Amino acid sequence: MNRPYTFINVAMTADGKIDTFERKGSAISSKRDKSRVDELRAAADGILVGGRTLLDETPKLTVKSEALREDRVRRGLSPNPVKVGVVT
Repeated sequence: MNRPYTFINVAMTADGKIDTFERKGSAISSKRDKSRVDELRAAADGILVGGRTLLDETPKLTVKSEALREDRVRRGLSPNPVKVGVVT
């Protein structure tokens, strides 16, 4: 079937938190996990975030690794995936 491949990646603390009560991101990922997320970003066409996150926090959502960005360009893609925001 010709359907888009979709995956979700969320980091949370052991008590189920994904953000602070002030809606400010918190560093809860390890260096190894950040590298894994960078590989996921490099493989994606777009990254979906909530509209409020996109407007309030202006996340970069970029591929950090220069080698991964160069690989995307060699494959005819932009260096970074497109930001996609959903507002309800």
